[in-house]
Amino acid sequence: MVLTLGILLIFVGFIIIMLSLILSHMKPGPERREAKVSGGGVVIIGPVPIVFGTDKRMALAAAVVGAVLTIIVLLVFLITNGYIVIPGGVR
Repeated sequence: MVLTLGILLIFVGFIIIMLSLILSHMKPGPERREAKVSGGGVVIIGPVPIVFGTDKRMALAAAVVGAVLTIIVLLVFLITNGYIVIPGGVR
């Protein structure tokens, strides 16, 4: 069941990426204009998120995402190993 859900989520991700690529090329407008591109990312090694970005705003956004992901992973680890018990939780 869990493996099937994981594979389904991977396929949904690929479909979303393909649709976004197709829709981005279908936008009308003959003129091209310069656009400012910025980006950032998070690499999580163990419990430590490493954050990078092209500007402070993107680095801050990536840091927030990294912190949230770290907390989620920590909670999942604690719940699955029995350190946190959820009353009436999954059996």
